[in-house]
Amino acid sequence: MQLLIADDSATYRSQLEFVAKQLGHNPVVFESGDQLWQHIQINGLTASLLLLDWEMPGLSGPQLCQKIRSAFPHQAIHIILVTSRDETSSLVDGLSSGADDYVTKPINRDELTARLSVGQRNILLRQQLVTINEQRIAAEKLASVAQLASGAAHEINNPLAVVRSNLDYFAGQTPLLFTLNQLLDSSDTTGSELREWLNKHRFFELIGEFEELSRESLESVKRIQSIVEGLLKFNSEQGLQHQSIHLNPLLKELLPEGALLSIPESLFVMADPKLLEKMFAAVIDNALLATTEAGAIKIQGRLLDDQIEISIKDSGVGMIPEQRAKAFDPFYTNRAIGSGMGLGLSLAQGIARQHNAELLLDSQLGIGTTVIYRCHAA
Repeated sequence: MQLLIADDSATYRSQLEFVAKQLGHNPVVFESGDQLWQHIQINGLTASLLLLDWEMPGLSGPQLCQKIRSAFPHQAIHIILVTSRDETSSLVDGLSSGADDYVTKPINRDELTARLSVGQRNILLRQQLVTINEQRIAAEKLASVAQLASGAAHEINNPLAVVRSNLDYFAGQTPLLFTLNQLLDSSDTTGSELREWLNKHRFFELIGEFEELSRESLESVKRIQSIVEGLLKFNSEQGLQHQSIHLNPLLKELLPEGALLSIPESLFVMADPKLLEKMFAAVIDNALLATTEAGAIKIQGRLLDDQIEISIKDSGVGMIPEQRAKAFDPFYTNRAIGSGMGLGLSLAQGIARQHNAELLLDSQLGIGTTVIYRCHAA
């Protein structure tokens, strides 16, 4: 844990550095906020305690607080403003800028020691929370992978069993084909004998069976192929490429013919454009599968405080509560086999979570389904 000090007064710099070293720190000291900010831009910022003078040439303490919090929103840092101000309104402004605490001048050694100790405890607690959160996310990912693998195994096993059964049947008929080949090669076999043998072994019926089983096997292989293609969609690009995205043109590009769109022009979000497009496409495709009319799909957007809500509503058959509870599970679908993989909403929810956003679902039987994407505005 590093300690960074910025103060334009040589006297106070020396005093702060002296106390810090007595407490076992090895502080890095700067003569101004500009110098400290330049250092951070070059070297980055790890878990740190920062002692910042309120009033300095160039960047003041509160201004530096705002820059640091904006650049490192999730870093475990504790910022203490050093100030001669004692007015409540001024201190409130300082804390509102992103500072965690303050210490007044002239500096009381015991007070500074206590506040630095509090800062160390806060940083350790934040680091522990980050570790716990990372472990939780890892456990959730492992559970998701296990659920996905289980669903994939079940879905692939059904068409695979069909293919294997048909291949076993084909293999069982191979001796019959060898016998037929021998009869055809034999000069002693008469035409009447060959026809009698073919009728006896239902050969012409067998040809029809072969044709039907071949078609069934090809359909099963295509089913497996579509399952694999659906799984590959979960292999998203490594790392999110966040940028400001204008939602109106993005959704217009994905809008099915006849569907209704009502999105304010002012809506922008920070997101990975490819993944966001993939998410909305999955939800819209799901809505199309639920209804036979594109015109029955409505896409609406609105800004609520600092959050954006995009709702995609269809007028399909809707869901009962038990179906709603499973709607985001991989491979869950209440449609007929072949009309949907049951991966669309699961994929969409995964992308939403990658962006620290929510994907919510409201569905009523006989009325339709609404999927809501909720995120922070750009």
